[in-house]
Order: sequence, then C-alpha cells, then structure tokens
Amino acid sequence: SFVLLSRILLQSLSEKCIVLSMKLWIFVILIDFSSRPGNIVTSNPVTEGQEVVQNLIDRCSTIQENDLIFVLDRSQGIAGRGWAVVVNFVKDILENFVVDRLNTRVAVITFGTTVRVDINDLDPNPKTDSENKCTVNERLSALVESQPPGLYTATSAALDAAYHVLLRSRTTSKKAIIVVTHSRYNIGHSPIREAIKILSLHWSGWD
Repeated sequence: SFVLLSRILLQSLSEKCIVLSMKLWIFVILIDFSSRPGNIVTSNPVTEGQEVVQNLIDRCSTIQENDLIFVLDRSQGIAGRGWAVVVNFVKDILENFVVDRLNTRVAVITFGTTVRVDINDLDPNPKTDSENKCTVNERLSALVESQPPGLYTATSAALDAAYHVLLRSRTTSKKAIIVVTHSRYNIGHSPIREAIKILSLHWSGWD
C-alpha cells in the first residue's frame, strides 16, 4: 500500500483512492485544462471525479462522525476560472453531508507557494461547535474563494498542515483527505514523507 500511496502523491494518478485504514482515506482529483489561451477548465472535479466522490460518500455515511480535510491547489496554474471550479466542488461535496459538531466537521487547506489553513472545524472549541453547512459555505466564499494564486505547488507542505490538523481531530470519527490539484509538486520535497506520517496515525477510539 505504501508503493501505491507514493505513486498517487507523485501524480501518477492511476488510482484515485488510498485506503490508509478502515477509517482514514486520501482521495486525489486532478483538474485538467485546455492548451488554448485563457486556461479554460476542461474537467470538473464533480463529474471527472465522480468515482472518487461516490467512493467518499459510500465510505462516510452522511449522518455520523466524519472529519473531512480539503487540500486545494491554488497555484498559478489553477488560478482564475479553475479556482472557482475547485471551491464550488467543495460546496457540492458538502451538500451530501450533515455539517455540524456532532456529524461532519470540515477543514480547508489551500496551497500554492505557501500554505494556509483557512478553515479548521476539526479542533473542537466553542466557536466551531456552532458551525454548520451555511456558515462553512459563507467562509468558503469569504476566505477561500478570494485567495490570490501562488506561483508554485507546495504539496508536501500542504499535507504536513493536514497532518497537524488531523492530530487534534476527534478520536472516534472517520477521516478523509481530499486533495484537488492540477500538477505534480514543484517546490519543497516529495510529499511521500508527509504521506508516511499520515499513514502512521491511529486513534484509540478506533479500537
């Protein structure tokens, strides 16, 4: 499974889902663009990644404890119309889940040259306890959709941020990391190191 995980994170993308355990998965979706001027999006993650989306929904019942981490590429190659597609993809996915403190909690990490944790409701506190699908969508529009593009694709740093978000998440929840990107990393080291760290995670509540 380590070889398969490495292959995915290096953008071979011959597989779209990695089962890290019965309760932790990494999904990878690739955004395609045409070669014509204007960088026109030729694939929509909701349709092109339908198998991934359905796999996620099948594995994570919509009414139960789920922790979803969206890791979104905002590098220069995906800026403009592509970025709007990515943000709308997150909103469309969340339509399939009950988002609140008892069921699905959401984190959104964006990355280009640098990494930002824009939304993190996986860490329980009085503020996140009141979050729901409407408030998450509002923050997606206010905090994420307006993000300026980065020049490079720092995938390893983004997965490292996801790892640290996971560390403070609920011990009993199912967990999925959804990576949406358009290309192989081009800054920093290979994301394999971070994949290994995520692979090693285990919570006592899973026993």
